[in-house]
Amino acid sequence: MEYNSIKNKLTKENIIGEGKEIVSYKIDNNIIKIFHKDRKSGLDIISREGLEKLTRLNLNCFNTPKELIYENGQVVGYIEDYIEDNFLNKELLKDNLDLLYEDIITLSENGFIINDIQYNYLSNNKTFKFIDMTSYNYFNINNIKSEIGKETIKKKIINDNINTINIFLIGLFEYDAFHKGEHFELTKTNKAVMFNLEKCNNIYYGEYLKQNNNRGRKK
Repeated sequence: MEYNSIKNKLTKENIIGEGKEIVSYKIDNNIIKIFHKDRKSGLDIISREGLEKLTRLNLNCFNTPKELIYENGQVVGYIEDYIEDNFLNKELLKDNLDLLYEDIITLSENGFIINDIQYNYLSNNKTFKFIDMTSYNYFNINNIKSEIGKETIKKKIINDNINTINIFLIGLFEYDAFHKGEHFELTKTNKAVMFNLEKCNNIYYGEYLKQNNNRGRKK
C-alpha cells in the first residue's frame, strides 16, 4: 500500500498510541503504524526483507503485519489487526503454550530473533497476542551455503528465542511480573532468569510445566 493513499486518514483524532518507534492509528478494525522519521530508541528496526517475510508467516500468538506501507520505495509503516486490550488473560495464554511453542519454531526457522516482549502484548477475554515485532532481528539463514552452518544457526536462534520467551512466561506466571504500566522490574526479571537457568535447563517453559504436572499426579 502506498502512504499517499491513506495519509489523509491519519489524523490526530485517530491516534491511539505513540511509542519510541511508531505512531499508531485506529482505522476501522485495523491499526496503522507509521515509523517516526527521527528514531527515538536505540533498538534496531527490522530490515525491509524481514518485514516482508513477517507478512507471509502464519502465527498463532503474534500480531503480524498484514500489509506494508511504502513511500518512495521505502517501508514507512504497516497494518495490523486491531485487538482490544482490556484484560490480561493469563489462563488463555497458559492454555495456548503449545501454540506459542509452534510460533517460536516458525519464527526461529525463518531467521527471526525475538526481542523486547515484556510489555509488548495485547490481551482480552478471547485472545493474547505479542505485538511490535519490528524490534525483532532478522537473519537470512538461506545466505549460509553450508547445511551444517544453517542448522547450527537455526539451533542457536531457537535456543535464544526459547530462553527469551521462557523469561517472560516465568516472570508472568511465577512472579506476577510484566503487567502493563510496570517498568524496570529488575528483581522479578532476575528471578525469572535464575528460574530459567536452574529449572528449565534449556527446555521450553511449557514443557517444564507438563513434566512437573505429570510428576505431581497420583498413579
